[in-house]
Amino acid sequence: MASYYADLPKLEVEQDLLSPLPQWSDFNPLDVHKILPWTMVIQRDAANPSGHIIKLEGEKIIEASGVNSMGQSLSEAFSPEMAEIKWQEMEDVAQQRSVSYTQSPVPRADRSFIDLYRGCFPFCDAQGAVCRLVVIVAPVKDVVL
Repeated sequence: MASYYADLPKLEVEQDLLSPLPQWSDFNPLDVHKILPWTMVIQRDAANPSGHIIKLEGEKIIEASGVNSMGQSLSEAFSPEMAEIKWQEMEDVAQQRSVSYTQSPVPRADRSFIDLYRGCFPFCDAQGAVCRLVVIVAPVKDVVL
């Protein structure tokens, strides 16, 4: 995903302080079809946990977490504390307009023994506002239920 993302055309925004980002309309899931099971797409409607909606959650993410959260906001899918943590990670990516790579356990108490690598990739709309975040996860070890 990192090389695919880097090769996407970037939208130059009139505000010279904003880093150029790929537009959501240029993202083609068929180009990354091999990692779709480990892909989550978050729609960013507002700068808060309720304004981040899980639009797509790959089957391997659902398998690792034990929960299907598609269609839910972060505040619906997670405890208030975890929703705030996840939102803050995504808010940092949106504000910095750059990719983030992290490692942390599955954010579910009964699955926290599974460590995941995460890459969070911001995409913008035609006006340059961050509108989607594509999160790719992969287990640190081959520990998936």
